[in-house]
Amino acid sequence: MHERQVLSGLLLAFATSCATVDGPHPPLAKRVEHRELWHGKEFTDPYFWLREKENPEVRAYLAAENAYTEAMTAELAP
Repeated sequence: MHERQVLSGLLLAFATSCATVDGPHPPLAKRVEHRELWHGKEFTDPYFWLREKENPEVRAYLAAENAYTEAMTAELAP
C-alpha cells in the first residue's frame, strides 16, 4: 500500500507540473549521472535510472508520459 501512495504522490506532482494555461506539456525525466566503461571507452547515460522498472519514481514518470499521450491524442478517439 505504501508504494501505491508514493506512486500516486509522484504522479500528482508530475501532472501538476505538466499542466499549464497553454495546455499539457510532456513530463521531463530527471537526469541522473551514470557512467559505464565498455571496451575501454566511457559512456554516460543520464536516463539509465529509467531501467529500474520496480522503482516507484520510474512508474510515476511512465504514468505521466502515458497521461500526456492520452491528453494529446484524445481528439483522435472515435
